[in-house]
Amino acid sequence: MLKGIFVSFNLAFLYLLSLILANGVNITLDCADQMDSPGELIVKVNFQKETLGGFAKFQQNFPQDSEIEVINNAGARAEVANGQMKLIWMNNLPETDFSIEYKVKITNPEVNNLKVGGKFTYLTTDNQRMTFDVPIKNVKVGEDPIVAEKPKPQPEASFTRLAIPKGSDQYLMQISISKKHLNDFAKVEEFLPEGAVATAEETNGAVFSQINKKVKFVWMNIPGSENLMISYNVDMSRATTKEISIVEGKFSFVHEGSTKQLEIPASSSGSSAPALAQNTSKPETSISESTTQESSTNNSSQENSAPTAQTVTPTIDNSVETKTTIPTSPKVEAPATEKPKTTISEKPKTVVVLAPKQTIKPKTTTPKTSSPIAKNTTTKAKPSLPKSVTPSVTRPQNGVHYRVQLMASHKSVGASYFEERHKYKGNFITENHSGWVKYTTGEFGVYRQARDHRNVMKNPNYKFPGPFVVAYNSGDRITVQEALMITGQKWVQ
Repeated sequence: MLKGIFVSFNLAFLYLLSLILANGVNITLDCADQMDSPGELIVKVNFQKETLGGFAKFQQNFPQDSEIEVINNAGARAEVANGQMKLIWMNNLPETDFSIEYKVKITNPEVNNLKVGGKFTYLTTDNQRMTFDVPIKNVKVGEDPIVAEKPKPQPEASFTRLAIPKGSDQYLMQISISKKHLNDFAKVEEFLPEGAVATAEETNGAVFSQINKKVKFVWMNIPGSENLMISYNVDMSRATTKEISIVEGKFSFVHEGSTKQLEIPASSSGSSAPALAQNTSKPETSISESTTQESSTNNSSQENSAPTAQTVTPTIDNSVETKTTIPTSPKVEAPATEKPKTTISEKPKTVVVLAPKQTIKPKTTTPKTSSPIAKNTTTKAKPSLPKSVTPSVTRPQNGVHYRVQLMASHKSVGASYFEERHKYKGNFITENHSGWVKYTTGEFGVYRQARDHRNVMKNPNYKFPGPFVVAYNSGDRITVQEALMITGQKWVQ
């Protein structure tokens, strides 16, 4: 019994030793991922090894009718016949790491894949025979057949608006959407008079919000049905005007990577003029904060939140119905029409503030004062904490980009305030937005980069009250959620 255990132990030890020795050899391949048909492929095989015995062999099989030419044999005897290549070292295996190189020519048009790999057999210093299977690499032979891409159909949409009175200065606004070839990101924006309050009635899967005069319905993926309806309640009792007929809106969506817009006319316009989806370099002006976790946790103390939805059953229907249709031709431009003044959103004023150059001043008895007014300067200074992460500040770019909002206040402050109060000497941008003076920094095309910079700005030495990421589309502030939808990026915590 003891003899059997001893024999089993020896066999296990030899197997484990063979694994350790096999791990002393590593072989890698260098070659292209695709080759022409007919065409040639050059393959380089790199050997990394420990001290081995004298004999070794490398072998590789190829498809029939292939032509193989050895370019560098590293001192081995080369044998090529019947689609097989052998390189044999008798007692002249290189002592250090080495490489071999060969060329394969494929002439058979039916061959569409070439497996490159091989098998390396060798003797260890104690004459143990070992084999190393080189991992197979599949090389595409020839080009993929060209398939004519079918043109994507032009999106179409038309709208019907109903303003249904419910009582004194109370209305139910219904918007019916008839659409074709629209299944991705979409958004409805409604522009209300100052002081009007909206609550959601029927969202049809959209995210509803109201910030100041703007009501929004946002879909990450708009429902596939060709006909859908959304609605909301409007309280006009505190509005600057009681005319519900001036309420109009916009329908935005993404098609082939571009943001396009359609007008949703006011209920009293009676217009049947066609509207065409057009590419816009500045798609829309959005004054809402992000509906994602970014804004909900950091901006609730600065912005008004959307009111709670209420359910009300309409009782009277004496509204005016309008409908807008879209021609299928993409070259027709929408006629220029003058918009009511109540629907025009003023673009936020942006001021770029750079960190002032540090200078040494002689001591005087005059007390130091700091001006509360942000000044423009062209001198840049690196922040002292940390120096490697403060980005250069540029003017707003076209397309979607992200910044980090540091703080917001009701009055403007300058660089001296940030240096004295927050120990921050980096660049920042001052922006008047939604009744606040907001201070942002950075300019990033990728959300993850902005998230990383936000984490830097959370350094306790800065003492900023919860920096968070904000988003812009061609200079206009939009929600982070919308920016991620438009760019196809993913939110990261």
